Amino acid sequence: MNPVPAATLLDLPTVDSTVLKALHELQNRVNGERFPADLPVPYALREREWREGGTCWVVCGPDARFPIANAWIDVPADEAKQHLIEFDLLVLPEYRRQGVGRTLLAAVAHVAAQAQRSLLLVQTNSHIPAGAQFLQRIGGQPSRANCTLQLALATFDRELLPVWEARMRDRAAGFALGCWAGAYPADALAAMAQLHDVHNEAPHRSTTIGSSHIMTAEELRQREAELDARQEIRWTMYVREHATGLLVGFSEATWHRDHPETVEQGVTAVLPAYRKRGFAHWLKAALLDKLAQEQRAAQFVRTGNAAGNTPMLRVNADMGFAIISEDMWWELELVRVQDYLG
Repeated sequence: MNPVPAATLLDLPTVDSTVLKALHELQNRVNGERFPADLPVPYALREREWREGGTCWVVCGPDARFPIANAWIDVPADEAKQHLIEFDLLVLPEYRRQGVGRTLLAAVAHVAAQAQRSLLLVQTNSHIPAGAQFLQRIGGQPSRANCTLQLALATFDRELLPVWEARMRDRAAGFALGCWAGAYPADALAAMAQLHDVHNEAPHRSTTIGSSHIMTAEELRQREAELDARQEIRWTMYVREHATGLLVGFSEATWHRDHPETVEQGVTAVLPAYRKRGFAHWLKAALLDKLAQEQRAAQFVRTGNAAGNTPMLRVNADMGFAIISEDMWWELELVRVQDYLG
C-alpha cells in the first residue's frame, strides 16, 4: 500500500479549473452511491457556487493532483452549537480502507481543536455501509436516525387535495390556505420564526447536541438571502386562522432555478395547540398539488424525516412518499478522535 498523501486545504474560488472539475466528479460519484436514481448535478451549478466562496480539504491520488477524497467542514456560529462542528467526508470507492478517511479525519480534528470544539458530527448513508463501519471502529456514537423519502410527482394522487379539503371543512372551519412565492412578507416574519422553532422538536437520541437557539426574523431574512445567492426558488404553503389572523402551520418546497427536476420539500410545521386536526396533511397535499399543476419540469419531490417522528412519517406515507435512504448522525468526541489518530 502506498503512503497516503497529506490532506490539502483548497480555496475554491482560486483553485485550477481542472482540479475543480475533478472535485465535481468526486462529488457526483459519491452522491450517485447515496441516491442511485439521481441525475448527476451539472458542473456549471457547482462551479458557480464554489467560485463564490468556500474551502474544503482534499486528498489527492497517485498523480498528486486530482482529488480522490474530500471533507467539508462547518463550524456553526449558533450559540447552542458552540461545542461542535459538522463535517462530511467523501472517499471514492476504490480508495476506501486505505487510510484516506483517517487522513481527512485528522484535518477535521485539527480544525475542531483550533476552534475549541469538543464534539464532531457526521452523517452516514445506508447505501455506503463503509461509513458507519469506520465510525463504529473509532468510537462514534449513533445520535439521530433520519430517513430520506421521495415521491415521483407523476404518481401523486390529485384526489388527495379534495379529500383533505372536505375533511378540513368539518375539522377546522375558519381556516384558509395561502401560498407565498419567494420571500416571506415582512409582517409574517415573527410568526414564521415561531413556526420554524416548532420544527426543532424533531426527536433525536442525543442529549449533547441540544435544541437549536430561538429563530429570529433577522436570521430568516439571512436564510432567504442565501437562497437567492444559490439561485433557489421557494414556495411556502401556509394556513391562517380567519378570526385571529394567526399563522398556525406551513410547508415549503425549494428547487434550483436551472435544475428543477428534483424539488426539496423542507420544513412542515404546525403549532402544538393546532395539531391532530389534519393541518399537516392539508398543507402537504395542497403544496404537492400546486407543484404537479404548475411546476411541470419537476420529476421528484424529496424530503427528510427523523426516524422517530412517527406522525410525520405517516403523513408522508399518506402522500405517496417512499423511503429511499436511511441515514444516521454520529457523534465523535474530539478527545477520542485524537486518541485514535495517535
